[in-house]
Amino acid sequence: MLKNISLCLITLLSSSLFISTHVFADADWKLRKDKKGIQIFTREVKGSDFHSFKGIITLDTNLSTLMAVHTDVAYVKEWMKDCDESEMLSELTPTGYTAYFKTNSPWPVKDRDYALQYTIEQDKADLAVKLSFRSAVGLVPKADDCVRITELEGFWKMEPLGKQQVKVTYQVEADPSGNIPAWLANNFVVDQPYESLQRLRNRVTMEKYQNKSFDFIQEP
Repeated sequence: MLKNISLCLITLLSSSLFISTHVFADADWKLRKDKKGIQIFTREVKGSDFHSFKGIITLDTNLSTLMAVHTDVAYVKEWMKDCDESEMLSELTPTGYTAYFKTNSPWPVKDRDYALQYTIEQDKADLAVKLSFRSAVGLVPKADDCVRITELEGFWKMEPLGKQQVKVTYQVEADPSGNIPAWLANNFVVDQPYESLQRLRNRVTMEKYQNKSFDFIQEP
C-alpha cells in the first residue's frame, strides 16, 4: 500500500514538474505586436544578445495553397520582407528541399545571405504540416558583398482549422553574424515577421496558387 502511494506521489510530482516547465517555456514569449489579426512574440535566447520571434496568423486558405507559396522559392522575395534574392537549390521531394536567400540590410550594415535545408512533416492525427528549416553550410559559395549567416533555424507550422482555414505559426531563432548592433537586429524580429505575414495573407489569394495538390499533403 505504502509503495503504491509513493509511486502515485512520484507520478504526480513528475507531471507537475512537466506542466510547470511547459508553462514557463510558453510564458517566456512576450507579445510585442497585436494588429490586423497578426500577433508577434519575442523572447530572449540564452547566451545570445539576439531575440527569437514567433508570428501567428489565421488565413482563409488550405494547406496545399500554403505549400505551393512556400515551395515557389523563386518568388519568395516578393512577399518575404527584406528578401532580395531567393533561389531553389534542389528539387522538391516529399521530405523537403534546399534553398538560398539574400536579404538587404540598412546602411551601413552589410547584406546577409544563407542557405537553408527544409524538412516537411505532416502529423497524421491533426494533419498539421510543419515546414522546418535550418542553415546549411557549404551549399553555395560565399558572396563577397554579403555576410554569411550560419546559425539560423525555425519553422512554419500550418494547422488546419477546417477545409479553408489555417492557423500559421512562423518561428525563427538566428544569429545574424558579423558586426551588427543587437538593438537593430531585435527591431528586425518584430517588423520582419509582421510584414511577411501580412504579405503572405495576400499571396495565398493569387490565382497561380489555387487548386494545387501535393502527394505528400493530406487536406482535412
